[in-house]
This record gives sequence, C-alpha cells and structure tokens, in this order.
Amino acid sequence: MRAFFCLLGAVLVALLACRIGFADDAPVHPSHEQSDAVAVDVVVVGTMDIPQLVYSVGTTIALKQVNISSEIDGRVKKIFYKDGDFVSKGLTIIALDNVQANANVQSAKAALSLSRTTYERKLAAFNDGGISAEDLDTAKADVESKSAALQASEAALAQTVITAPFAGVLGAFTVSSGDFISKGNVLVPLVDKHQLKVDYTVPENELGKVQLGQTTQITISAYPKKVFSGKVTFVSPAVDKQSASLAVHATIDNKSGLLSPGMFAHVKLFTGVDRGAVVLPEQAVLASLQGNYVFVVNDKQHAVRTPVTTGAHYQGKVEITQGLSAGSRVVTAGQQKLHSGSVVNVLKTDTYLPSAVADKSKTQQP
Repeated sequence: MRAFFCLLGAVLVALLACRIGFADDAPVHPSHEQSDAVAVDVVVVGTMDIPQLVYSVGTTIALKQVNISSEIDGRVKKIFYKDGDFVSKGLTIIALDNVQANANVQSAKAALSLSRTTYERKLAAFNDGGISAEDLDTAKADVESKSAALQASEAALAQTVITAPFAGVLGAFTVSSGDFISKGNVLVPLVDKHQLKVDYTVPENELGKVQLGQTTQITISAYPKKVFSGKVTFVSPAVDKQSASLAVHATIDNKSGLLSPGMFAHVKLFTGVDRGAVVLPEQAVLASLQGNYVFVVNDKQHAVRTPVTTGAHYQGKVEITQGLSAGSRVVTAGQQKLHSGSVVNVLKTDTYLPSAVADKSKTQQP
C-alpha cells in the first residue's frame, strides 16, 4: 500500500512539472489594443512666416505699341525697312512722293521773300512820309501771311516723311513702294518690347491688400521653368460690377526680349507676410463635406479627428488659421486607416519645420 501511494505521488509530480513546462513555452499574446494600433508618421506643428499671395491670370501688353499711319494722302516713294526690323527713334520708315510738296515750299519761300522786300520799301516810304500807316500795316500783314503759308507748306513737306515715334520692332508692312495710301490707313505696327505690362484682375475682397509697388511673379507657358518679376504700377480706382473684380497692371522688364505682347500669363501677387503662422505639410490636411480636418495624436497615443481652417498655401505647406497650435503632433501618413479614437503606433516623427515646438516626452516612439 505504501508503495502505491509513493507511485501515485511521483505521477502527480511529473504531471505538474509537464504543465509548468508547457506554460513556460506558451506564447504571450499582446493585448487587443496593442494589436489594433495603426502605424503612422507624424509632424510636430510649427510656425513660419508665410507670404500672402493672390493668384490670377492675365495678358502681356507692350507699354509702347502703335500702328504707324500717314497724316496725308500720297504715294509711297520708298520703304527703308523690312518686316521685323528694329528701328531707332526718329528714323525714317517710309517716304512719300514729295515733288508737289517741295514745289509748294519753294513757291511759299519766294512769295515770302517778295512780301518782305515790299514791306521794307514801304517802311522806308513811311519814314519819309510818302505813305500812310495803314498802307504800312497792310504790307506787314502780308509778310505775316506769307510766313504762315511757308510754315504750312513746310509742315506738309515734313508729313511726306514717316518716322518712328520711339525705338522698337516693326511688324508686317501692309503697303509696298508705289502704293497710293490714304491718311489714317495702317502702314505697319511698331512695338517696343523692352517693357511690357501684364493686365489681370483680382477679386474685390482683395482690394485692401493690393498696392502700388508690390512684387509680382509672372510665368508663361512658353518658358515654364522661368519666372519673370514685375511691379504693380496701376490699381483700378473702381471695381467692375459685372465681374466683381479689380483691374491691376504690373510692369515687367523684358530686356531679354523673351516675352511678346499678347502672351497668356499666370500671375502671383505678393500682398504681404503673415508672420508666425501655424503651418502643416499639405498632405496632413484631409477634406470632407463638413470641412477640412486633421488627426492629432494625444498623450495616450490616440488619434483625435480635429477640424481646422486653412489659409495660404506655400511651398508644399498650408497655413492653419484655426484649430491647431504649435507643438501638436499631427498625422501625415496613414490617415486612411484612422478614425477618431484609433490607437496609433508612431513610426516617424518629423520636426523639420524651422520653429516647431516639440515636447520630447510626446515625440519619442513607444
């Protein structure tokens, strides 16, 4: 009997040892909350100076651009330039036949010379008492009349020479040598491309921000990688009631000659700087029917859906005008799997923003 109890005790000890061994080898399962954690990247909200920008589109226009025409009827005697040539200010572009005009000048000169001679004779006679003051006045008036006639004929002669009112590039001529032209007909356009302006509009709610002298950046489809700089030189004193917009002109230095009048332009107007603005990477902000929102990670590693109001966008960042403060941790990657209250596992914390305020105890990975 004693031997039986000893054997039974040994069996029980062996079973207990096996149970303990199995218990030691069994895997330890994580808690339900740990297994549901969503892997995310976060950024520490920071502040920076954000330029205030107004975007628009417009058209380039030459500050100096005219259609050259004649002030008189006449026949084209000679054209001194060809299409696309550069012409300096004051140089002759087209000469009209001037035979008749030149003859009129010579005739007027002769008539004036004779009138002056007659006047001098009558003046001498008047001094000798030979004629009355009335006769002398008549002779003097004739000199003045002949002088005016000479000036008129010389002006008509000058009008047979068509010159450039300013330096610029000629367009396509519409006439040829020998053509008879009428006054006012367009002969050739002349454009000064050295200085252009961009005409564009801004919404009326930006009226208080737009001022003369502000910097404007212009990009053109023909040169997508080049930015042209300009200055605001005109702000309309009235808002267009049809479009509820304000006309603005910006002058561009085009000494390179790359731009031409009539080009479509994208305009970026700098109206000021919002200093110390709260900013986030653009990818951190999500949109819904209720508005924009972000996920903020709290001290308990829970994602909290937080509504935000956005402002200006600049270089991949967006200004947050309401809803966040510097130092908060906001999810930038992995938001698609989150809902308010989700447990998160922060894989990466970004503090690249220049003045981000980070609490080390909150940015360390768990």
